[in-house]
Amino acid sequence: MKAEAKGTNAGEYPMGLTEGSFDVGGTENYTKVTVTVNDGKMKIGRRAVTFTSDSATKEYDGTPLTAPHVTIGGDGLAEGENAEFTFTGSQTEVGSSQNKFTVQISRSSVVDRRPAPVRRMMRLMAVLLSVDEDSAEQENEPTGAPEDNYDITYVYGTLTAAVVVQQQTRRQRSISRWLSRRCSARAE
Repeated sequence: MKAEAKGTNAGEYPMGLTEGSFDVGGTENYTKVTVTVNDGKMKIGRRAVTFTSDSATKEYDGTPLTAPHVTIGGDGLAEGENAEFTFTGSQTEVGSSQNKFTVQISRSSVVDRRPAPVRRMMRLMAVLLSVDEDSAEQENEPTGAPEDNYDITYVYGTLTAAVVVQQQTRRQRSISRWLSRRCSARAE
């Protein structure tokens, strides 16, 4: 008797054991045996992942400041899954704002890396045996939205456009004082 729980996505998967899974009959020694089954289960937990967008600062120039980069932390993404980011954060005027983004997690398409003769032989065997090779492979493919398998934390960086105040050089201060004295002398 073989009991097995299978699963790919986060969740609980029962083994499917019932009283009928056990055959204790066939001899007189087991006439008073009562089978009680507590079905086992397998639990797959959600992965904790953190997406952190970059922060950036620049001198105000009237053009949008963006920082389209995200660092993936925590447990990271599961093998075979990718994240695509769309950035909505930008800062054009003097000030600061969050570098916001959205994320779409997807499963990568598996590339068959078997040599061409092996792929041809597998297709031929599938035809001869009347097996739908694609449906057989899809039987073990995970279903559901990949995001359901994660506890996601978003950390938004800060975008800052600032006015840079330049310090006056000694010559500029000297000219400024001279102009100030000259203008006050004329005003009298």
